[in-house]
Amino acid sequence: MLFLYSKEVTVDFALFLFFNKMDNNDTKNLKPDEYTKGLNREHVIKLTEESCKHFVEYTKAELKVTVEDCKLLENMNYITKEKYSQMNQMSQRIMSEISKLQNTYDQFDQFITQVDDIHQQSIKMENTIKALDEYSKHLENKLSL
Repeated sequence: MLFLYSKEVTVDFALFLFFNKMDNNDTKNLKPDEYTKGLNREHVIKLTEESCKHFVEYTKAELKVTVEDCKLLENMNYITKEKYSQMNQMSQRIMSEISKLQNTYDQFDQFITQVDDIHQQSIKMENTIKALDEYSKHLENKLSL
């Protein structure tokens, strides 16, 4: 038996189970010898053992379900760990590629600065040429007068 504090508790528990097991119709239909059979000590002990057996079976089933739930959680945690590991590797590769792109940009930045400088100089030259062209037209107009 699982846990029995004393024989009196066992007998009381068995009687409680026995009488609660029967509904009111069953107690009305009991014959006197059946009623005394229910009070028989061996019968009470048998009922107690059966109830303890059922309790043990129920507890084992609950523990089995709990163990299965824990195994499922363990499996889910393992899969999650693997997914995060894959994501970590992917993010490291992306960071490496971004670093390469940054280095390439830094190298091109010098050329872009030079191109911008040349562009600004060409704009200044164009403005100077326009100013010289206007001045030459102005001089032509003075000479032709």
